[in-house]
Amino acid sequence: MRITSTGNVGIGTTSPGNYKLNVKGTVNASAYVTNGTDYAEWMEKLNVGETISAGDVVGVFNGKHCRRGACGVHRAGDDEDRGVR
Repeated sequence: MRITSTGNVGIGTTSPGNYKLNVKGTVNASAYVTNGTDYAEWMEKLNVGETISAGDVVGVFNGKHCRRGACGVHRAGDDEDRGVR
């Protein structure tokens, strides 16, 4: 464990970088509290070669994400838009 001169803490690493807390390894917590800001989470793609851009509607299938329609996720009216009855 290392505490830098700026107060950043590294557990399992000697280089916490710009993070207040940087843990290299598995973390077990009984609770997680945020200040209400948004956060991003990395999730594996269902189709590795698929391009997903800002504004795309995505879905999650078996823990992996993909663009709407590519993994069985549709909005109401999509079938009619594609001519499917």
